[in-house]
Amino acid sequence: MVDRSVSPPIHEIRSLRLPEFQKSAIAGDIPLGLIRHEDHPVITLNVVIPSGALQEPLKGITYFTAKMLSEGTSDLNAYQIASKIDFYGGHLDISPSPDHVSIKLYSLKKFFPTLLSLLADILQDASFPEKEFDTMKQIRIQQIKQQMARNSVVAGLQYRKCLFGETHPYGQIVEAKQVNAISHEEVLGHYQKNFLRSPSIYVAGAVDDIEIGLIEKEFSGMKFSGKDSQVMPHPLTSENLEIEKAESVQTSIRMGNITINRKHPDHFRLKVANEILGGFFGSRLMMNIREKKGLTYGIYSSLIHFNELSFWQIGTDVLKEKKDEAIGEILNEITQLQNIPPSSDELFTLKNYMKGKIASSFDTILDTIDLAKTLDLNGMSFDYWNDLFNAIDQVSGEDINSVASKYFDAKSIRIVTVG
Repeated sequence: MVDRSVSPPIHEIRSLRLPEFQKSAIAGDIPLGLIRHEDHPVITLNVVIPSGALQEPLKGITYFTAKMLSEGTSDLNAYQIASKIDFYGGHLDISPSPDHVSIKLYSLKKFFPTLLSLLADILQDASFPEKEFDTMKQIRIQQIKQQMARNSVVAGLQYRKCLFGETHPYGQIVEAKQVNAISHEEVLGHYQKNFLRSPSIYVAGAVDDIEIGLIEKEFSGMKFSGKDSQVMPHPLTSENLEIEKAESVQTSIRMGNITINRKHPDHFRLKVANEILGGFFGSRLMMNIREKKGLTYGIYSSLIHFNELSFWQIGTDVLKEKKDEAIGEILNEITQLQNIPPSSDELFTLKNYMKGKIASSFDTILDTIDLAKTLDLNGMSFDYWNDLFNAIDQVSGEDINSVASKYFDAKSIRIVTVG
C-alpha cells in the first residue's frame, strides 16, 4: 500500500526532446513553418498577417478589419460560414494583436481541403456587411466600457502607456469614442488597400505533401501587399502614475520597465531571476506579499515580448490602504534579490520547476507549433528552447544578483496604481 504521508521522490529532468520544426516557402516567398505528427488527426493552420497597430490609419481599425473577415463573403453570410465550420467539426479563431493578426483554422485531416477552401474565400472575398459591422461596433464599445471599469485592466493599459507613450503602437489605448468614430467605409478601405500583407503560415498535425500542395494552391492565387517598411518609433517613457478611484476598495499595481529581448546574451539569466522573484507560486514575492504579509491573493512577475520591444512587469491587487506597504515590500524583495544570492535549495527547486514547465509546454502539437511560431516571427531558431533548458542549470546565485541589479534597477522602474 502507498504511504501517503511520504512525498514521492523528486526526479530531475535532464533533457528536452523537441519535434522537428521544418521551414520552407510556398507560392514564391510566403514562409511556411511545419511540424508533422502522423498520429495527430487534427491539422492546425495559422496564417499570420503582419498588420498591427503600426500599420493602422485609425486607432483600433485593425480589430474590426480582422474580426469582420468571417462575417460574410460574396456567397455566404456569417451564419452560413459558422454553420459550415461547425458541420465539418472545425474551428476558426481570429486574434488581432499590436504586431499582427493571427487567423487560426483547426480541422480534421479528412475535412481540411473543404475548410481550407473556405478560409481562402474568407481572406480574399470578405464582403464586410454593414449591418454586422454596426452590431460588432456596438458590442466592442460595450466591451471597452466594461473593461475600463476594472482597475486591473486600466492599470495594465496605463502601465504600457507609461512605458511606451500614448502614441506608440505598444502603448496606445483604444477608447470607446474612437471606436464609435470608425466608419464602415474606413474599415472596408483598410481591408482593400492595406490589411492583407504578405503573411507567414504555420501548420501542424498529420500533414503530408497533399496538404502542403493544397495550401500552396490556395495562397498562390491571393494578392498580398509587400512587407511593411515602417520603423517602430522609440518609446517615450513617462513618470509614475496614480489614478484614484474613491469608490474602489482595492488598488491594482503594475510596476517594471522596458527590458532586453530574447536575443540578448543576458536573457536566459534574466529569465531565471524573474522566475525566482515572481514567476511561480513558490516565488519570493508570493511567499512574502501573499503568504507572510497577507496583502494579496496573488502576485506575479513576468517578461513580456512583442516583436520589436520587451518589458518586465510586476502585477498585483491589494486593499487600497495597503498599497504603499505592498509597493515597499516589492521593492525590498527586489533589493534582496540584487544583494543576497539564493540558497542552493531555492535554486534547485526553481530550476526543476522551470525545466518541468518548459517540458510541459510541448504537451500537444498545437502548443508546440504556437511556440515555434512565436520564435520564428522574431527571427529566432526553435533551438531556443533547448538552449534555455540547458542554460538554466548554468545560472548561479551570483548571476541572479548581477542581472537583478542591472535590469531591475529602481531608477528605471515605473509604477502605476489604479484604485
